Amino acid sequence: MMSTVRRALLGLGVAVSLLAGVPACGDEVAVDIAAARALAERGDADAQALLAEAYYFGNAVAQDYVEAARWSRLAAEQGHAVGQALLGEAYFFGNGVTQDYVEAVRWAGLAAEQGYAVGQTRL
Repeated sequence: MMSTVRRALLGLGVAVSLLAGVPACGDEVAVDIAAARALAERGDADAQALLAEAYYFGNAVAQDYVEAARWSRLAAEQGHAVGQALLGEAYFFGNGVTQDYVEAVRWAGLAAEQGYAVGQTRL
């Protein structure tokens, strides 16, 4: 079942792909950034991870690795696997943070422990 947050944030194309079993993470889709930001600022980890991806990949906003790292960290610290994997990737490549392989492995490992495939492939 799709969460209220996802229904509020994701465009129709992604909603259809989610119903078809296609993951939304990393898709180039129309995202209501204002709605995502409002939820993220209230501490919603799904919205924080969504904003992190939007800034990291430049989807619906200008690409900004520093903003991506900020939102990734907030989601990651709440245990959000997407946030953890993205923060790990940021540390690995030095995108928006100082490159640090130890931190990269730490965050990717936390995502991997939750069964998140992206985290597993980063180890």
